Amino acid sequence: MSTSFAQQYGPWALVTGASSGIGQAIARQLAARGLNLILCARNAQALDEQAEELRQQHEIDAQPLALDIGASDFVTKLVDGIGDRDLGLVVSNAGFGLKGLHIDQDPNELDAMLAVNARAPMQIIRAFAPQLIQRGRGGFILTGSMEGYMGFPLSAAYSATKGFVHFLGEAMWQELKPHN
Repeated sequence: MSTSFAQQYGPWALVTGASSGIGQAIARQLAARGLNLILCARNAQALDEQAEELRQQHEIDAQPLALDIGASDFVTKLVDGIGDRDLGLVVSNAGFGLKGLHIDQDPNELDAMLAVNARAPMQIIRAFAPQLIQRGRGGFILTGSMEGYMGFPLSAAYSATKGFVHFLGEAMWQELKPHN
């Protein structure tokens, strides 16, 4: 029996990093497929504008959730922001990179990048996997990078964070596969 995209992953999807770039494009694609969206990023104004645009264009519900997923307490705020919505698809897309010699990078910026690019996807999966397992269907999308397949000079820490995401995704695919 074939299951439609909305049946498999709906009725709600979460997209982090949704205010621009890849996250914004993913949100538009999901809205076009009929999923209601929780749009998460730091830029509240951009999220509000995008949510309104998606509501009008696709007749879905789109809720902005302005949140810094680099903050140590982001998971609690994210879970609270989702509430009791039937979340079926989680897109962990937020991220950023630092370029240049590793020894020249600001230690605080390195910590922030590690938090957003690696810790956040790990904690997001941990927070929402039980709900998806209980549903018996759903999915996670983790945004990676070609730089996650090998170390790149002048991008050492970014490559490392994306390598972490790559291997996290592979392992979780195996762990969650029995739960559909």
